[in-house]
Amino acid sequence: MGNSGDLDEIVRRQSGIVTRAQAQRCGVPSRTFSQWCAKGGRWSAILPSVALTSRAAPTREQRIRAALLYCGDGAVLSGRDALERYALARVPPLPFILVVIPRRRRPRSLPSWLRVVQTTRDGRALTIGGVRVVRLARAVVDTCRHIEREQDVVGLVAQVVQGRRVGVGELEEELVAAPKRGTRLLNLAMEELRSGTRSVAEAEARRVVETARLPKAVWNAWLYLPDGTFLACPDAYWVELGVALEVNSWAYHSSPEDLARTERRRLRMTAAGIVVVAVTPLEIREHPDRFIADLRQVIRQRTAAPPTELPDVEVRGSDGGAGEHRSA
Repeated sequence: MGNSGDLDEIVRRQSGIVTRAQAQRCGVPSRTFSQWCAKGGRWSAILPSVALTSRAAPTREQRIRAALLYCGDGAVLSGRDALERYALARVPPLPFILVVIPRRRRPRSLPSWLRVVQTTRDGRALTIGGVRVVRLARAVVDTCRHIEREQDVVGLVAQVVQGRRVGVGELEEELVAAPKRGTRLLNLAMEELRSGTRSVAEAEARRVVETARLPKAVWNAWLYLPDGTFLACPDAYWVELGVALEVNSWAYHSSPEDLARTERRRLRMTAAGIVVVAVTPLEIREHPDRFIADLRQVIRQRTAAPPTELPDVEVRGSDGGAGEHRSA
């Protein structure tokens, strides 16, 4: 066989995957390729004219490589596998590999583990780990369209926005351009973002609080002292009452450093005269009535308090814009 060194290099670069055309260019006749992929042969077929150069079960990475080669020029990885290449900490599972291709063609004979989406949009992509992937905002939207649990969608969107990996505007642009099918939960998550919530726990808290018909709160407000010093950014703040809500999620309070920062923030707000109500996601989910009863009692007590006891705090919107309210 000629050019065996070239074939070895291709196989190494493609994680053990090779196409019929690549093998032919390296001196492997098409008939030989078929024989090697047949039952009892040295290779195993993953997709039509795409082989794994061993008889072992293919890994997900090998399937990704095979899928992109099978789908041809312009094929780009999206979905969960693209998100993992962006090194996100928490990625909802998808049972299939998602590949985006130009609309002008569609591969046939797709197995259950491969989902192909056609697009006419700009095929801008990045190469990460030797694989072409869609931009992060597109990967988030494509993934969310195939997730069935609302909390997973909200969690993914909150993760990339809270981590400043993707802007809300980028997600909105992708959402407008995406097919409408499967976007219901993503639209709900975007509504949560527009309202100021930034995590699954905050979204759950907001729904419970608003259902209880409590006074209106500002979510993720930036609080400043009279001299302009930044004070804190609680999850929710009742401007006219000086009451702050802190949702202490394990995901963001799992280290001693996180706990210390949370405690320092609570002490700063308390010192400024703010009443801080702390709650866990579990309490909100399992005992919402008890949570609301406690919060309502605090609000009732603050409503009866004289104005001189309310904190002198400037309240700004969650985007850090100009001051909008001032309590006291």
